[in-house]
Amino acid sequence: MAVGCIPIVAKPKYDEVFGVGHFVKNNINGIYYEVGNIGQLAKSILSLIENTRYLSMLSTSANETARSFDVQIFRRRLLDAVGTVLSCNNAVLMQKNKNL
Repeated sequence: MAVGCIPIVAKPKYDEVFGVGHFVKNNINGIYYEVGNIGQLAKSILSLIENTRYLSMLSTSANETARSFDVQIFRRRLLDAVGTVLSCNNAVLMQKNKNL
């Protein structure tokens, strides 16, 4: 995904706790096919060969998805979230102190 490759993924029939379904979204940044369904896999590959717009859209989206999981981006999001929580708690504490 990081280089714009499109995942074509055999999606298990059960709901995942945390896995492929959290990253790969069918027809958005990848393609699902039923486990063991070789015909469906072939059809998915052909759809990419025959429709370059679809291929380009999936490729761009796959690359954007991969970038969103970059370590530096995660670090910034985590620090922003912690900062928000801390500033919120400080504001609440300050308000409580004013009311005393």
